[in-house]
Amino acid sequence: MSRWGLSLEAIADLGNRLQQFWRYYGQWTRTRTRDTSAYGLSYMSGLLRMKGSRNMAEIAREAQVGEQNMQHFMSHSRWSGQGLIGQMHQAVTERPELHGGLLNLDESADEKSGDTSAGAGRQHNGRMGKVDEAQVGVYLAYAKKEHWTLWDGCLFLPEKWFSASAAGRRAKAEIPSERSFQTKVELGWQMIERAKANGLSFEAVAFDSLYGRSYWLRERCEQAALEYYADIPNNYPL
Repeated sequence: MSRWGLSLEAIADLGNRLQQFWRYYGQWTRTRTRDTSAYGLSYMSGLLRMKGSRNMAEIAREAQVGEQNMQHFMSHSRWSGQGLIGQMHQAVTERPELHGGLLNLDESADEKSGDTSAGAGRQHNGRMGKVDEAQVGVYLAYAKKEHWTLWDGCLFLPEKWFSASAAGRRAKAEIPSERSFQTKVELGWQMIERAKANGLSFEAVAFDSLYGRSYWLRERCEQAALEYYADIPNNYPL
């Protein structure tokens, strides 16, 4: 008997496998003064078991962890997010059977408003199919046959966030001072360049019509001798 394509024996062992996984990656959620990795394991466990809205409050309740503790771990604890991501990059690049896959550039939006939500503003929310108050992230995923992972990501900050009048808002949202306005296409290309610089072996890049309409992005791919698959409207000038 099986469920979700897994044997019952494999399902029964998923909890142990998750703990083993987190022992490998959770080391990066420790700080010099505290070991907060248990909250990371609770976050992942709660996230995987969610049946409805995946917000911080619901995840904390599912994991039976205090909401404020979980929020602090994700938003304020000084663990190394880049270290954890780098560990994942290393795990992929060190396995030859995972080389030669496909990069996929896309974005994802969440309903969000208010002065404290970094990057929030009226912009296109693909999930809702309309322009509304939202946060938008640009993401780069990597796939090779049945294996896939999120490789990189960056929060898109609308241009109005960099106006002189928005200086207080940027400070309140803790936007790094070195950030400047960049389009989603520019953020996407930077992530593709980072993937190459980090030693990822991939055969091609794919992106939808938002990025496919960009002659600038397609030209960058051609100049870098990167094979790409772009969704371009048939009435759009090349």
